[in-house]
This record gives sequence, C-alpha cells and structure tokens, in this order.
Amino acid sequence: MSTVIEDLRNQVRAAGDEFNIVVAFHEVWRPAVFDADLQARMQSSFAGHAYHLIRIALRREVYLGLMRLWGSRKDELRLEEIARQLRKSQVFDALVADRMQTWPFDEEGLRESLQVHVDKAFQIIDRYSKGGAGEPTMVYLRRLRHEHLAHRAKNQAQPDAPEQIDADIEALYEDMATLVSELFHAVLSTAYNPRETANVYKFYAELFWEAARSERTEGHPRYRPPPTFP
Repeated sequence: MSTVIEDLRNQVRAAGDEFNIVVAFHEVWRPAVFDADLQARMQSSFAGHAYHLIRIALRREVYLGLMRLWGSRKDELRLEEIARQLRKSQVFDALVADRMQTWPFDEEGLRESLQVHVDKAFQIIDRYSKGGAGEPTMVYLRRLRHEHLAHRAKNQAQPDAPEQIDADIEALYEDMATLVSELFHAVLSTAYNPRETANVYKFYAELFWEAARSERTEGHPRYRPPPTFP
C-alpha cells in the first residue's frame, strides 16, 4: 500500500507542476486579449502580426497543458486514475493512517476533513469525465490536440468549436486550479493555491505587455514624430 500512496503523491505533484506551467502561459496570454490599451497600441503597428502570433502560441500552450493533465496511457498523468485510486477505501484509510503518524489529529475529524477535499476533487473530475457536464469541452480539446496541435491529421479540418468554447475553457482552467488545490490538501497535506502563483505571473506579464509599444507610440526606439506642416 505504501507504493500506491507514493505513486499517488507523485501523480499529484506532477499535476501541480504541469498546472503551474499552464498558469504561466495563461497569465501572459490574458492581457494580450483583454487589455484594450495594448490592443489599440498594436492594432496599427507593423509588429501587430507578431503580436497576434504570440497570442495564438500562448493559447495553444494552455490547451496542450490542460490536456496533459487528462492523459489516458499508463505513462501519462491521469486525473481520472487519481480519482479511481482515492475512491478505494483502503487507499483513503492509508492516507489517514499516514497523516496520523505525522500529526496527533483526532482521527474522526481528520477523516471528515480529508473527505471534504476528496469529494470536491471528485466533483470536478466527474464533471469533465464521460457523461459529465464538461465532457463536450474535453472532447473538443482532445480532438484539437490529437488532430491539430500535437499532430497534424492529413486533410482533416479543425473541429468546430462548441458554442461559448472560450468561456468553457476558462471554466476548465478555474476548475483545474481548484482541483489541484484540493488534491494537494488531501494527498500531500499541503495548503497550496495555484491562484497565488497566478498573481506572480500576472505581475510579470503586466510589466512585459506595458513595455510592448508600436513604432507609432512615443517612447518606441523607432518612433518618429509625425511631420509638421507650416
């Protein structure tokens, strides 16, 4: 059982590491889409094309990173497998016993606390598993990854995105932040909130995009004042 618990911990650590990469790309991408001043500066710039490509590349990395959390092979990170293990009573009991060795908890209270965290994790994983409300989002992203991002299917058109796919993917991103936090609590006995990590990347991203100026913006190295006429 100790091997199972250690493997479970490694999977949860891997999920945290993978999602942190998603967070970094997502927080750098966000201002490029929602910062109206930035868009106005780049709209009439010759650098606008590169700006648009950077936005696309960042979003692709977010898609790929999210899907790496939902692998299907044994050598991949599999959130559904984590849930399957945690649903086994002997695995849950082993987590409780291990935690009791470290801290002198009241066992009944500890069980109740851990159950709250794993139940929240189950709700999110089930939402994006087969039959869940978020399954269409996963089907779209998985097909997009297999046929167009990780590989390029010959003569295969990009799948039509479901309505509101951007909002659905943002919801998936937020759900994964909550899920990683709940798994860290339950399996690693660690209080970790990926949204705090996001704030760090958000700050760096704001500094980067504030420095992105078009050649028509005063302060740019190639800026030339418009000619004045008498």
